[in-house]
Amino acid sequence: MPDSLVRYLNQRGYQPVLLPRTGAHPPDLYAMTDSGLSFLGSLISFLPSRRRAPKCEEGALADIQEVDTTAKSLEGSVSFLKNVFHAIGITGAPKASANAARNSKFMFRLEGVTYKRAGLVDLNRLVTALPVESVPEAFRTSADLHVAYEYLYAAKLTMQRSGSASAGAGAATGTIDQMFSLQAKGRIKSDSLSTLSFAQRDIGPAVFAYKALKLRRLANGWMLEAPPIDSAGFIRTDEVGAGRPPYLPLPGALAVVQIAGGADSQEG
Repeated sequence: MPDSLVRYLNQRGYQPVLLPRTGAHPPDLYAMTDSGLSFLGSLISFLPSRRRAPKCEEGALADIQEVDTTAKSLEGSVSFLKNVFHAIGITGAPKASANAARNSKFMFRLEGVTYKRAGLVDLNRLVTALPVESVPEAFRTSADLHVAYEYLYAAKLTMQRSGSASAGAGAATGTIDQMFSLQAKGRIKSDSLSTLSFAQRDIGPAVFAYKALKLRRLANGWMLEAPPIDSAGFIRTDEVGAGRPPYLPLPGALAVVQIAGGADSQEG
């Protein structure tokens, strides 16, 4: 994922992630260790008795356009595609075709952006019922344990050619879909002569970022290091960037999530 998009998400309290699973639904338990970011499982799966899944607020957000002020070059576009493919769950390594003009420019947009967010009242209820011993021993003291309480999902990535090469040497000789070798597993659609769209195949929107709260260990349990909440019991997003920084497991980078041994990796 490009630095500009990582910065954009970090500034809004989100950790960009690459999840090797589908159907993610908050709240989930993660741990940041020296070996990387690990998914431990659904928070509910660690509780001693069957608990009702917390109420989640859901909604749509504005599309996220790649936030550099200039369009990307051909070389930059190939690198961008590779990283964002990973971030939204599309496998493959795009390459520039031989007939692609090196001075063509491209713009990108994440579309169909939605979120799911668990309320803090429900989170507190679950965390206070979480026994110390239910968390795997390797993660109890040496890790930054945290709960992902909000996920961002993207339905597709759109790539648009924003400029044409000048006539003569290096001029473009085809439409945008002829400018790249796209050996990707996903739905690739040529929406027009100048626009391509990419989406995962038949598994719905992909998680590409989350917001998290750290867990603090007490003598006989756990508590959330939580920011203020609003009247509906949801975390006040206006606190981010206003003297209360969000918890970011790996700021400035796309975190590749590992599945810890025994973790519940089923769809939520």
